[in-house]
Amino acid sequence: LPMAMMLLLPDNSIFRLLGLVLVSAASIAVLASRPLAQLMNNFQLAQRKLLEQMNTDSVTQLANRRQFEQLFKLEWRRSARTGEPLALLMLGIDKNNSADVNEQCLIALARYLKSAVQRAGDLVARYDDQRFIVLLPTTPIDEAAQLAEKFRAEIERKQLTCANLAGLKVSIGAASCQPQASRDQATQESIQQDVAYPALLIKASEQALYKAQQSGGNQVEIEKVSV
Repeated sequence: LPMAMMLLLPDNSIFRLLGLVLVSAASIAVLASRPLAQLMNNFQLAQRKLLEQMNTDSVTQLANRRQFEQLFKLEWRRSARTGEPLALLMLGIDKNNSADVNEQCLIALARYLKSAVQRAGDLVARYDDQRFIVLLPTTPIDEAAQLAEKFRAEIERKQLTCANLAGLKVSIGAASCQPQASRDQATQESIQQDVAYPALLIKASEQALYKAQQSGGNQVEIEKVSV
């Protein structure tokens, strides 16, 4: 606009014509900027909603397995750098309840877990059909086991009711380890890559859960991990 005003001042038809063109262009830009800004805002909101849908379980509204796996690898790398332990709790609905478990049961259990897991950095996610997983950074195995027992006891005491179930009971597998950086990670941390070691921690929590359920359910088991 200042340039356009300077062109309009001289008594020269060409300069004045250029000034009018600049004024018109500036006016169009101002009028178009607001709809364009709104369009960009709508686009960004749509992107965020799509990302949330991709990372959220549609039934329980918890993080889904995809989001868990992404954050788990990030926490593994961070723990490998800082030398802090990393723990997992694999929580499964006991088999004697499986015939009666429906979406109401899963939602009730998810609501409890979401309210119970509140520490910054912790994550609770739906792992598969009737299993949930809790990611616990900076947590040694004794603390993970205590937390698992707290969850188990509170779920039993709360008597989460759904459908024809009088109450829901769960078993929990706990595992914790000190993550180790892979050779490639130590030299090229900025490069995204698959990490093999985290699978050992997940497998340990699954094995602990299996032992708990095979021993009658409604209990906590601990599995040691070596990486």
